[in-house]
Amino acid sequence: MKLQLYGTNVSIQSITLTGNDNEPIAGTATLTAAYSEDPAVAMASGNTSTSITLDCGEKGITIGASEAEATAFWIAVPPTKFASGFTITVTNTSGATFTKSTAKEFEIVRNVIKPMTAIEAEGLSIPTYHVETAGTLSTLISEEEKNSIASMKLTGYLNGDDISFIRAMADKWSGKLKFLDLSDSFIVEGGGHITALITHQMMSLENLCSLPVALARLFCPKV
Repeated sequence: MKLQLYGTNVSIQSITLTGNDNEPIAGTATLTAAYSEDPAVAMASGNTSTSITLDCGEKGITIGASEAEATAFWIAVPPTKFASGFTITVTNTSGATFTKSTAKEFEIVRNVIKPMTAIEAEGLSIPTYHVETAGTLSTLISEEEKNSIASMKLTGYLNGDDISFIRAMADKWSGKLKFLDLSDSFIVEGGGHITALITHQMMSLENLCSLPVALARLFCPKV
């Protein structure tokens, strides 16, 4: 099966396929081959699963922003007839999910690729802010956004003032920030709280935000 997904600022961590009638599509199976005939696959009873998950890794895969740039994902599925259709659950790197279902009969045939129309991964975009000048993050995010953003990615250059601003966003009591991607940003000298270059090893949850924090996942910056 070939899935095509697109969306602005979306990084996919996993895609799960499930038949709407809970058809067994993974696990132990019996393969029967006969001369001059196509091999037949029969899923064994008991040791099977009704879903297949494509794992895209911790940092995920960033998909194309438009339908024309949709990113293709390939899922190997045994010959199966989804009598009542199937459901796709897409999870981004911050843990948010998007579900798409079809109720139409859909059959997977051996050695045949089943392409699907490109699908927009709605609701999975992660706000991205580019900090061109270190110390100016607070000018890019309003006070209202500061206390409501749950996921974000920062690019550019960050100093101690920016880290202090992030700390406030991830505060356990007043902040909402749980997912922070700094993988395309650089920590530089300066700011009220950091006066020297921070090493990669220092960018842990404790050193970045000081406990208590609400952050659940952090992708470390470049150094």
